[in-house]
Amino acid sequence: MKICLAVLAGLLLSAAAAQPFSIGALGGVPLSGTHASGVDSGTRAGIGPWYLDTRPYTVGPTFQLALPLHLSVEVDALYTRVDSEQHYFYNPVFGMIQRQQANAWEFPMLLKYRWKSRLHPFASAGGTFRHIEGYDASQETFTFGFTPPYSVARYHADAPLTEGGIAAAAGLTIWNFRRLKLVPELRYTHWTTIREFPTQNQVQFLLGLKF
Repeated sequence: MKICLAVLAGLLLSAAAAQPFSIGALGGVPLSGTHASGVDSGTRAGIGPWYLDTRPYTVGPTFQLALPLHLSVEVDALYTRVDSEQHYFYNPVFGMIQRQQANAWEFPMLLKYRWKSRLHPFASAGGTFRHIEGYDASQETFTFGFTPPYSVARYHADAPLTEGGIAAAAGLTIWNFRRLKLVPELRYTHWTTIREFPTQNQVQFLLGLKF
């Protein structure tokens, strides 16, 4: 992951020497679901509920390279945190609970078209991929009742997961002072899988500060 980020930064900085280039920061909140839950039953591992949550924020840097014909290419690196909990119980007094937290990075690569008007509306579309890594986990084992657990094991797991999707967005430039711009947008992302996230169709409100 560190190598990918370094290569991406190097490509963008080399392009900036010959083309109009801007950088900034994006932050936002989800407008789609951030929680999913259910019950696994009849498995060899036991029976119990599970929960999956994402933190109600996303934040990270954004890079934009201007092209002719009111076009530009935007690349973002957006961070959030995911949490999961799984209960495995063979009966009310014997089983375990597993909890996990992980870092999730999204890397949208969007082609953007901007109209010439006072608020500079734009639309963009492209591909994206998500990289989930750095699992901090714990396992609580119960043998004689629900409280307290018989044992608690904490561990860190490096089992990265990468999945792809397609994204589309629309927004405005509502404030432009010299080279500093305030850019709100709505962004839709459809993911190919939802193994670690609660929804396959993700909607976000993002606010960018770019210069």
